[in-house]
Amino acid sequence: MAAIADETPLMSLRHKGRTAALDLVLPIALAWVLVGLFHAHFFRPPPKSNQLEPSFFGPIRMRLKLPGTAGRIPEPLIVCGRAGNASFVYIRLLKDAQARVGVEFWGIGAFESDVFTLPAADAQITFQCSIPAFFPDVGDREWLATSPREQAFLTTHYFLAVNGVLRLTGSIDYKQPPHSLIYIGSNPVGGSLVSYAFTGTILSTSQAK
Repeated sequence: MAAIADETPLMSLRHKGRTAALDLVLPIALAWVLVGLFHAHFFRPPPKSNQLEPSFFGPIRMRLKLPGTAGRIPEPLIVCGRAGNASFVYIRLLKDAQARVGVEFWGIGAFESDVFTLPAADAQITFQCSIPAFFPDVGDREWLATSPREQAFLTTHYFLAVNGVLRLTGSIDYKQPPHSLIYIGSNPVGGSLVSYAFTGTILSTSQAK
């Protein structure tokens, strides 16, 4: 995936006959512009525990210190929900300082990125994530001035990025109650794929509100 930036859609606009590509790229770019705006103007401080208070909405940004190991097991970065109705955002650490990131929706299945190279096996990285469970229901007053089209898009798509590079995105129809519990770096919910805890260090976490 290319770095998250405005350059790709802007360059595509210069080439006629590529409307299909624009239809794909522009919504993704729009979503990440919204993610950036949320973080730039409405962010919350790092949590004092591994659980975020279920009173905020918006994408989550994390600063991580990787453990330097290659367990190949999906380790939880963010778990949102309860047994039977949860979203699991994870990282799978591989040999030679490589990794995958992914998201599992309980009852539907998991979606995982291609393999990508890390700066080092024990590097510090920035991780950004947006999933439908992080937002209010469409039409909720907490969206403020966000348009209905943008609301619909953010509540039906997921985005995972590492160090500013979009690694995984897709559409999903998965309903979770607003203000579902969010756990950082741990998985007390269960499931069959994601392990119990992230073996690295969570340096900081922020979420839009």
